Amino acid sequence: MTRGDLAKQTLKVQPVAFSAMFRYAEKKEYLMLALGCLCAILSGACQPFLAMVSGGIFNLMLVTKVTTPEFRVEAYKYVYTYTGMGIGVTIINFINFTCFDVVCSRLQARTRVQFIKSILRQNAGWYDKNHAGALITQLNDNMDRMREGVGDKMGLLIRGLSMFVCSLVIAFAIEWRIALFMSLLAPAVCACMSIMARKLSSSTAKELKDVGCAGAVAEESVLGVRTVQAFNGQQEMVDRYRDALSNGKKHALRKSFWSGFFFFILQGYLGCGVLFGGYLLRIGVVPEPGQVFTVVMAMMVSAYFLGLISPQLLVLLNARVAAAIVYKTIDRVPRIDAYSDGGKTPTNATGRVEFKNVHFRYPTRRDTKPLPQVLNGFTLSIEPGETVAFVGHSSSMRFSISSAVACGG
Repeated sequence: MTRGDLAKQTLKVQPVAFSAMFRYAEKKEYLMLALGCLCAILSGACQPFLAMVSGGIFNLMLVTKVTTPEFRVEAYKYVYTYTGMGIGVTIINFINFTCFDVVCSRLQARTRVQFIKSILRQNAGWYDKNHAGALITQLNDNMDRMREGVGDKMGLLIRGLSMFVCSLVIAFAIEWRIALFMSLLAPAVCACMSIMARKLSSSTAKELKDVGCAGAVAEESVLGVRTVQAFNGQQEMVDRYRDALSNGKKHALRKSFWSGFFFFILQGYLGCGVLFGGYLLRIGVVPEPGQVFTVVMAMMVSAYFLGLISPQLLVLLNARVAAAIVYKTIDRVPRIDAYSDGGKTPTNATGRVEFKNVHFRYPTRRDTKPLPQVLNGFTLSIEPGETVAFVGHSSSMRFSISSAVACGG
């Protein structure tokens, strides 16, 4: 929403629908998910109501003398309200995070089982293109992304949307003039946040790159300490390390500036609302100063959410892309399907192995054109009980012959 540069990113695969991420959910998980969403909505709605309570305290302290009994009675009401809402929000957030975490853990466990079953289902030729280490890395990385999207980030996004809507409703219901004035400033605030988010992301990436270069220099120095000492290169390695860190320091300072600029924009937005609300209070349009405080705080909460929504949406998009990659492997049905009940089933296996005019190429060797033909009209018969050894030098296709048995079935 505030990150136009993210729309230009090229995705690896087409992301799945959001509902498809709950493919392996059962009825209990759907009930827990509904309860978690309800608690997230209530948690988000509590923040604007706390602004109303704060506005009431603010108005009480400005209008009523603190030495009067009325002040003590009203102040205790707000104290009890704060305490009750604090306990309620704690319980609601606990239920919210527990529900999302349990649902996410169960979905991950079932998805991992289906992924392993699909891998064991594939024919041997599929493993020529997909190595075991790459499959494990792909599974772990994509599972982490799916967990972020279905777990905490989803709850944060729902809570933020509830906070945004409730803040606007409360602000316009209490004093629509101040709310309308601050709404007119919202596009400019969003534009500033968009620029800030892009600069912050760019500075962070450059900082991590330079810090990584500095770490590589340090690792090279430690691993090759004898070589560095033999050629008296200690000072040179120290200078290289210092230069890499100094470049990262520049980007870190820029990142700190843009991080502070974010709060500067929010405080400026708050100041404009207070200035306009004070003017309305002075001319008698707004009867109480607490209303100004409540509306300004509610609008600032909505503006703050607009600045934080884009990272949550990006995490959700990455989770959908990760789910598409995992489901692509799960849904793949090989031509030689070990789980299929169809086809011919031999009742008596004699154990006779026969190669008859076999031609074979490795499909993964795309670097050479045309593809080298490993077996060209290979013919061999091995009778039951016969022991055969393939003897030859390296690259004499001994392994290719045995692999052809597994690939051909």
